Amino acid sequence: MIGVIIALWFYIGFVFGRLSCAAGQPVPVTNSPIIEPELFAKAVDHAKTLAVTTDPQYKQHQKQHQQLLEELRNGSVEALYTVAQSLNQRNVGEDRITSVQLWHALADGADHVASAVALGFSYAEVDKELALKYFVQASNGDDEGPHQASLYNAGRLLLELNDAASSLAYIRACATVEKNYPAYETPAQTKTCKDAYELLSNQIMTKTTPGIEDAIE
Repeated sequence: MIGVIIALWFYIGFVFGRLSCAAGQPVPVTNSPIIEPELFAKAVDHAKTLAVTTDPQYKQHQKQHQQLLEELRNGSVEALYTVAQSLNQRNVGEDRITSVQLWHALADGADHVASAVALGFSYAEVDKELALKYFVQASNGDDEGPHQASLYNAGRLLLELNDAASSLAYIRACATVEKNYPAYETPAQTKTCKDAYELLSNQIMTKTTPGIEDAIE
């Protein structure tokens, strides 16, 4: 029964993560990163393709697209992240590689929270230690408060890497975000973290095999 509950929590947590990432948590405004010219050219080329029509009834779309191109050429972090997301969603091998390269440039060069989260999920199934690195980085959030989902995901990966004590610390931090940084918490994530903290604490006390639900964003 414990195994079934844990598996269910893993699935629910993952869904919460994807939904909250789409909705967006507060992320910091950062300085422009240094990006290799070839990689930047790929970002610009893809951004140009986002202008799907010139029909007059889509003038607002064209205005937004032009604004994206201008911000991209000015080195805007958020514009680069938008392009990386679009590339990744195309689900084409080369485009996905480019999106990960852009996320690396933003996360490593500008400490961009959303890009670090994206890298955490990108590596979660293939390199847990690297995924953990980026979730830990993202969990620090900005100068005002932490990134709640990344606190949970760091704790989840630490548990998978057999570090239950550190895992419990991150899960606890996730569960208490509402008290210390209410603007940075969501009720669904807080409930997930509190449930996971209670389960994990009990499992550690009773010396059973620890396990919590899957990823959240």
